[in-house]
Amino acid sequence: MVYKMFLLFSVLMMITSFASADSDCNDNNCNNNGNYWVKIKRLSDIDLGEWKGEDFINGTNSLGDKKTFCAISYLEGKKRTMYDPELELIPFSNGKTGQFVVTQGDEEIPITITLDEYSANDAPQALQEFKIGQSVTLAGDDNYDFCKENELTVTVTAYKADIIRAGATGKYEGRFKMEVRPGNSPQPPDPVFIVFSIEVDITPSILISGLEDMTLADGQGLGATESQDFCVFATSKSPFKIKGQSTFGNGVFQLGNNDERIEYQLEVGLPNNGDGNKIILAEGGVFDGHSSWKGDDRLDCAGKENMRLTVTITEDELQQAKPGLYHDTVTLVVAAQ
Repeated sequence: MVYKMFLLFSVLMMITSFASADSDCNDNNCNNNGNYWVKIKRLSDIDLGEWKGEDFINGTNSLGDKKTFCAISYLEGKKRTMYDPELELIPFSNGKTGQFVVTQGDEEIPITITLDEYSANDAPQALQEFKIGQSVTLAGDDNYDFCKENELTVTVTAYKADIIRAGATGKYEGRFKMEVRPGNSPQPPDPVFIVFSIEVDITPSILISGLEDMTLADGQGLGATESQDFCVFATSKSPFKIKGQSTFGNGVFQLGNNDERIEYQLEVGLPNNGDGNKIILAEGGVFDGHSSWKGDDRLDCAGKENMRLTVTITEDELQQAKPGLYHDTVTLVVAAQ
């Protein structure tokens, strides 16, 4: 008897179609017309950080930050043919003076936005500044035919003078669209874009300036007194308070001459508003202030100081003092109310 054995089996083969696509291309930032492409990638939000009181004091002139991204226009092939894309930065809202701005309510801070090549390893590009309603053109180069070889740096800068001029504290923000057009491509696809935000946070800041050395003269029976004006700057014209410390003082302000001391009074207040706002400071004590004291929103009060300091020595103190040269170093400290 002959036995026959059959082994039945199936061979299955699944053919999967693979499409070549960029993993970081979204609907708005890559487009094509046949093999003609235009792309923009990796441009994210830009945060300039905080502007603090220390920045006024140390002379910091600006706040800035930068981001890296790429923009290319090309014909796909065995070797890509690169074209010269055009980039335009479009604000969602224009500044009052036709500049790029970040805003908080009705307040705005102008910002400067520039475009530059990222490194010497990328396609060379010239430094250019964006202007509202104008485009900048990149130089395409067939030797640099991928986005990773066409990195760009966008730099955003806010300057001290504009921050001070804005006056108000808080978070300023602007929304922008970076649009890329295919430039000199023979069969251009539609433009592509990325929307991103720019932010800067202006924190409450206060600064005292304009104080100089003072020399007191004997008032011939009326004691001795001398005054000088100074400036207190505060963002948003914020109210402030003051305290004073004396080198020779210990709860009272004193001039020193070796072991000898002369007590004096230190008074601060507005220069031209009567005496109702004047406060006599306690040496080394707590901060003190008046409801009428408001900081000037100009860094140096524009030459019109908003506060007055008066030093007074009574006649009794002068009569009891031994002859000699008396001096003291006073530190005034201002803080927001």
